[in-house]
Amino acid sequence: MEGILEAIRTVPPPAFHAAGSLDVASPDRPDTADWIDVVTWAEQSVNRMTALRAQAIELARQQAVGSSSNSMQQRAFAAELAAALTISERTAENLIGTSRVLVETLPATMTALAEGSIGYRHAQIMADQTAGLGPADAAALEVAILPQARTSTPPRFERRVRTARERLRPETIAERHRSAVDSRDVQLEPGRDGMA
Repeated sequence: MEGILEAIRTVPPPAFHAAGSLDVASPDRPDTADWIDVVTWAEQSVNRMTALRAQAIELARQQAVGSSSNSMQQRAFAAELAAALTISERTAENLIGTSRVLVETLPATMTALAEGSIGYRHAQIMADQTAGLGPADAAALEVAILPQARTSTPPRFERRVRTARERLRPETIAERHRSAVDSRDVQLEPGRDGMA
């Protein structure tokens, strides 16, 4: 996490005529390109902070849940995060899952996000598309496709990642469906007052 914090601290805002007049007729007024530079810097800063958030969520998850598969602990952590961020528990669960994949499985994606060179949506796409891949396949996909995130919109990047994933794992849709059916499950946990 210290590396992400350092990356955030070392990126100064763009230099432009901040002291200049904002009067439309003033020659010292920042022009559109100056403001676009500020917007770009702000977006990169948001991406860096998003990487820090993902790292913090994963560290908090590890501390709260550890390697436990106890779904009550996991749900309690999701509920606590949801309350802290004023988001739904389902959104918190998605944030926790994406953060875990970024930190544990996709180090290059996490680094690119921390540098501000890709957006959170790009990182989410990588996390979603590597689901179900083994570590070696996920790493191969990341190496092959991540550079395209820097120059692609999220929808275009998602199509490219999906295509690359299909080439990496060319099994048929029927095989993937069968595998998904085989790995699904339903869990029932006892609750208070005779509820589950």
